[in-house]
Amino acid sequence: MCGALDPYPLIEDGDFTIPTANVGHNVIAIRGESAPRVTVIAHVDTKPGTPGAVDNATGVVILLLLADLLSPDRHPRLPIGAEILVVNGEDHYAAPGELDWLAANEDRLADIPLVVNLDGAGYAGGRTAYSTYNLDAGLTHHVDSSFAGRPSVIPGPEFYQSDHAIFAMRGRPAVALTTELLDEMLDDLFHSPDDTPDRVDLDLLLDTASAISDLITTWPAS
Repeated sequence: MCGALDPYPLIEDGDFTIPTANVGHNVIAIRGESAPRVTVIAHVDTKPGTPGAVDNATGVVILLLLADLLSPDRHPRLPIGAEILVVNGEDHYAAPGELDWLAANEDRLADIPLVVNLDGAGYAGGRTAYSTYNLDAGLTHHVDSSFAGRPSVIPGPEFYQSDHAIFAMRGRPAVALTTELLDEMLDDLFHSPDDTPDRVDLDLLLDTASAISDLITTWPAS
């Protein structure tokens, strides 16, 4: 049972004895060096019966905006590599996209000094809220400084139900970007027919992409 539909009209149970299968892809783009690199994630899947505008088409749109902001025309050279990762399967109990990416990168997680995850950012009516996990003082200062001065981006509540958790649980530094209206979104919008494009604030998407771009393009020299 997950989200605003209760009971949820779909069986998702790893012990269910009738075989089921789904096919999906992760999409990965890397600008600059692969090590070190900042990895920015959004999941691309949604649930039956919901348009999935806030969960999580907004995250994918922010990634596309970020790719443009980090283009060589704008920034011929980045101070750190940047990985844009569209991961499939976050909304499935088995998290197959996460596990597939981890299988290819498990022994190279130290190459990623920071993961930034987008899930529910851009929900109209609230600001973008960020929370941090396993950051040391220097990295905390850099994140806070990159997001400071933006009225639409504020520190917010901890949020573990998304892709950054696979890094946080391994002790890796991570930032989650969602909405300050997290409880409302989880209770009333996620996985429901109401998750439609009119619930999205386009200006929030632009501001969030710009904030992440600043985080990467002002990365401190090692």
